[in-house]
Amino acid sequence: MTTELLAAEADAVGEVPSDLSADMHHVGSVCVLRLDGALHTGSLSAVQCQFERLGRTPCGCVVLDLSAVSGIDPAGARLLTGLFHYVVGRGGHLRVVGERPELSRALAGTALHAA
Repeated sequence: MTTELLAAEADAVGEVPSDLSADMHHVGSVCVLRLDGALHTGSLSAVQCQFERLGRTPCGCVVLDLSAVSGIDPAGARLLTGLFHYVVGRGGHLRVVGERPELSRALAGTALHAA
């Protein structure tokens, strides 16, 4: 499922406003995407705009900083897995940093687990 479909799904069910913020900045040729808050069905649209920005950049390496993520549901895990496949599909690399034990459990079995 694409990130657009996941965000539309969240809008369609009338989820509460997002309690997640996403910030992306560049350090040389590296893009750092930092998420802060809970990554769940209702917060996917907050990340979507950063993914669109990422698609317009020549970053070969993306660092996904999850140190401030307070929780994640299956839709959030799918979204991050989709990000991994998108970056790798463009010939890039994605590295996850700041992953706490509860996030590790939620991402176990996904492509992100080894990223």
